[in-house]
Amino acid sequence: MIVDKEMTERKIADILIDQSLEISDRNLRVRIKQMDTIYAVSKLTRSKLGRSEFLAQVISVLPNALLYPEDAEVMIRLAGKVYQSDGYVPMPHRLVADIVTQEGFAGQITLIYRNSHLGLDVGPFSQEEQALLDEIAAMVSYFIERQKSEEKLKLSAKVFESIKEGISITDAHGNIQSVNQSFCQITGYGFGEVYRQNFRILKSGKHTAEFYRDMWKELEANGNWSGEIWNRRKNGEIYPEWLSISKVTDDRGRVINYIGLFMDISSLKEADERILFLAHHDPLTGLPNRTLLRDRVQQAFCQADREGTKVGFLYLDLDNFKYVNDSQGHPAGDQLLKQVANCIRSCVRNSDTVSRLGGDEFGVVLSNMRSPFYLAGIAEKILASVSNAVSVDQQFMRVSFSIGAAIYPDDGEDFDTLLKLADTALYEAKESGKNTYKCFTPVMAQSMLQRVSIDNDLLLAIKLKQFFLEYQPQFDIASGKVIGIEAFVRWQHPKLGIIPPSRFIPVAEQSNVIGEIGDWVLREACRQNKVWHDAGYSLPIAVNLSTCQFARYDMSRLVKEVLESTGLPPSLLELEITESVLSKNTEINLQVVKSLRAHGVRFSIDDFGTGYTNMTYLQRFSVNRLKIDQSFIRDVLTSKDDATIVTGIIKMAESMGINTIAEGVETQGQSDFLRETGCTELQGFLLGPPLGQKEMTTLLMMQASLAVSPSFESSGSPPASASL
Repeated sequence: MIVDKEMTERKIADILIDQSLEISDRNLRVRIKQMDTIYAVSKLTRSKLGRSEFLAQVISVLPNALLYPEDAEVMIRLAGKVYQSDGYVPMPHRLVADIVTQEGFAGQITLIYRNSHLGLDVGPFSQEEQALLDEIAAMVSYFIERQKSEEKLKLSAKVFESIKEGISITDAHGNIQSVNQSFCQITGYGFGEVYRQNFRILKSGKHTAEFYRDMWKELEANGNWSGEIWNRRKNGEIYPEWLSISKVTDDRGRVINYIGLFMDISSLKEADERILFLAHHDPLTGLPNRTLLRDRVQQAFCQADREGTKVGFLYLDLDNFKYVNDSQGHPAGDQLLKQVANCIRSCVRNSDTVSRLGGDEFGVVLSNMRSPFYLAGIAEKILASVSNAVSVDQQFMRVSFSIGAAIYPDDGEDFDTLLKLADTALYEAKESGKNTYKCFTPVMAQSMLQRVSIDNDLLLAIKLKQFFLEYQPQFDIASGKVIGIEAFVRWQHPKLGIIPPSRFIPVAEQSNVIGEIGDWVLREACRQNKVWHDAGYSLPIAVNLSTCQFARYDMSRLVKEVLESTGLPPSLLELEITESVLSKNTEINLQVVKSLRAHGVRFSIDDFGTGYTNMTYLQRFSVNRLKIDQSFIRDVLTSKDDATIVTGIIKMAESMGINTIAEGVETQGQSDFLRETGCTELQGFLLGPPLGQKEMTTLLMMQASLAVSPSFESSGSPPASASL
């Protein structure tokens, strides 16, 4: 901020009249003393009247002629102090002298001489009398000017001390003569410490001699200089200030003073730097944002072109991050993001760039890369760094990344292309089960085009009835009996063949056709299970409801309507929901669950363990079963962490009276571990893969013929699930 220079200089210039006023004041007092007696007037006029008979009195001023009418009262008060009236009445008819101020003609005074016995005026005036009257007029005129100057001085002094900017006044050699309070507060020096010191006492040492030469050259040429400068406080701290210097000259043009006006701009500089930082960095993690990343990538491209190297780009997405925000809240999510940002930074060189692209997405630029193997090594290093449990608010969280990679110039020759291709590879990494990395290949580009095609074909698939269900049996872990069924939706695409739900369900959720697909899956699963129920196979089936369905549709009304239209008993339907349904829109979703539970429908938590469920939610929602995610089962025999997590889930569920079922069981060793740990149910390729409707019917008939599959009602076993 630059203070109005002209206005400030006028105020400071007023201050400089102080010394001249003091001198004039002394002269005025001398004049008053010389004229303090009537005898002086009598002597000058050579009057024959005695002292007691002679009076000289200023009796009238023409107020209407004054620049300031109130000056009349001032002059009369002055006259009253110098010449006592002794009760004589003024006679304003004898006009003898004019009062002239700097502003122009101000008024007139009249001096009356009266004989107290005769009541006659004395006159005419002699030359000496006229000189006396002129002296009185000059005195009063000066008094008016002095009164005005004093008022200006008071105002200037008040401004001088109250202004927030520091002010210093030096002599012609730069030696400090006066400073204000703000000067002392900003610099830390008291007035006594800087009085008569040269202004160089504040010199910081950050500027060259040439800087000061140019400053003084401009000051002498133009009479003023202003600009940003660094000075030093008394405690040695260097700070930035905006300084304006003006020179003051006398009537002959000689420099008599320099006036410096300055303000500490440290806070402004810090604010500017903060704004600049936020324009190019993420405020949460402090990492470069997308704007700065683009610039860093361009620099890396130029370096690679000069040195014949490559640039690697990693696109990272934090797996299942939404569960943290949904269950633990955004503050916990922010803490997690800052921790994983530090993990990523610790895995790369100082010359590389780590950026937060937004949300739970990060980008890493690997500059001057001579081999693609370096990129793969960094990706693996990052995955290993974040694989350990992260503690947020004393709660351990399982963290992993899905990473997509692309290389310049092999895959793309500009930032946008490289980002797009790395995003394509990231999608493939998520499709592969997450917690992994994928490098872009031309095949992935074809896959990306297929996703676009899938999006366009989804609505047509519903109308042409291209969806069908497959069913996977679920087993009692001790007896091997089939206790329920999980149904998987499939898409028979006319050109792409059978498309699994993992490929089209995310697209369906984004394009808002998930409701129609989910409606069809629910109706078809309930219709088929009613057929099996009528045939004597009373096994419950459940439908997996996505978070999007819960958020966008009236599930309570829909489920009840489907059960009524298909005739399936509510006890033979289990709805699988994710952990995010428990923590997001909790009260609304709780009412839906309570309504359907009262209707007889059962609930289970799908993929349990991948989110961050509050145990209170499990109790409030009164779920019947927890499905342990297959990502834990896969390495349960080789990973101590996975074994601990699975054991913890089973024991916790047992203490709460909730059944557990493990999905993705493929080996006997996994089955034995689960049985010994206390898990009661399982599903997976070890005992039975997904089957078509006819094959599943055959399996149910075989089990019935062997009399090994009692009905759900008689056995009390929990139901299986049908999922999208």
